[in-house]
Amino acid sequence: MKTDSSPRSSLAMWLGPVVAFLVGVFATYMLMASPPSAVPEPDPAVPMFGAAAPAAPAPAPSTAVSNSAAQAELALMRDINTRFIDQLRDYEDRMRTIATAADGEGASGAASDLRDFANETKALIDRYDLILKNN
Repeated sequence: MKTDSSPRSSLAMWLGPVVAFLVGVFATYMLMASPPSAVPEPDPAVPMFGAAAPAAPAPAPSTAVSNSAAQAELALMRDINTRFIDQLRDYEDRMRTIATAADGEGASGAASDLRDFANETKALIDRYDLILKNN
């Protein structure tokens, strides 16, 4: 009786990886064969600037049109900046209020850090006000 027989490999041991490979190839082919999706047209009511903006039309003979577009963009950016600075002013006030409350509760380290952050915020606000004053 021979005890050392050569091991036989089952069909399932070879068939499993082959089927998995074929399924992977098929899935890859199906994903690559799909056409690219169409880019939706931008909504004209939503202003777009920079790389997202559509290609600029040919320059008009009058500079009034291009100046008005630049003025509109400048006004939009100034409005965004003004709202941001107004929000920073609110945050600065709230940080100082919280720092005062934290100081009263015995958290002087946190209050000091919060006051430092409020001072940095105030410096940003002052810088914006200076830029706005000079322009």
